[in-house]
Amino acid sequence: MDANDNNADAAAGPGLPSPKKAERRSQEARDRRQARFEEVVRLRAQGMPIKAIARTLGIERKTIRCWLRAGRAPTWLHADRVRSILDPFRDYLEARWDAGYRNGAGLWREIRDRGFTGQDSVVKQWAPGGAEKTGWPNELLPPGPRRSPHRRPRRVKRRGC
Repeated sequence: MDANDNNADAAAGPGLPSPKKAERRSQEARDRRQARFEEVVRLRAQGMPIKAIARTLGIERKTIRCWLRAGRAPTWLHADRVRSILDPFRDYLEARWDAGYRNGAGLWREIRDRGFTGQDSVVKQWAPGGAEKTGWPNELLPPGPRRSPHRRPRRVKRRGC
């Protein structure tokens, strides 16, 4: 560790990794994953069964199948996350919100007429819920939907290969 790492940590705040350090860790993880993928490909090319590769490397069979089918290890890199379909309309929405207009569906209709192509749920997600933006105490907010205590939560299916 050199002096620059200490300065970067201090700039990020106590307990927070510097952006460069976080990026470096992410890159190291990607490199390790890529090396494991290359080992999987090498062993498979030698004719080793997936079950034996899984046992040897300590990786799930499904993961190995998924990697081989995809032809690469996952990167988990996301496209530009800072951009939103709502960005061109954000100033207008904030101006209307600051003017006291709190109807999410109405705001959605207004920006839709101005060329917004997204769904109303995007505007609902943008509109801060309840007390944070409105300043209303939580007691004055309408209650949420009631849920039966006997209803089981829906099972979430895992996305993947």
